[in-house]
Amino acid sequence: LDSIFEDLFQKNIDLDVAMLRADEAFRVQMDAPTLSYNDYIGPARPKAAKASTTPMQRQDLSDKGLDEAYDSDMALFNQLETKMAIVDGELVDAAPIMKELDDELEGLNSIMRCSIG
Repeated sequence: LDSIFEDLFQKNIDLDVAMLRADEAFRVQMDAPTLSYNDYIGPARPKAAKASTTPMQRQDLSDKGLDEAYDSDMALFNQLETKMAIVDGELVDAAPIMKELDDELEGLNSIMRCSIG
């Protein structure tokens, strides 16, 4: 009778060990990342046409290495059907904001041209 119970206990222990190993293998599998960095990289976009800038602005962007990113961002912005901006936590039409910024930039450019001569 002792032999039967010892065999039964050993079988239960072996089954428990097998279950714990299976659980650990499953845990390791689930802990592994399912996506890699390359999964987030989309296809390369074609180089965007140069966005309109003043010569000084273009030079500054170029000096900082941001000229291609600026051109790409402006091309994407210009493709938007509805141009919106977030101002003070609210979504508003971006056209007047962009016009105001363009006018301010043009004013600064005019001052620069007048002061240089």
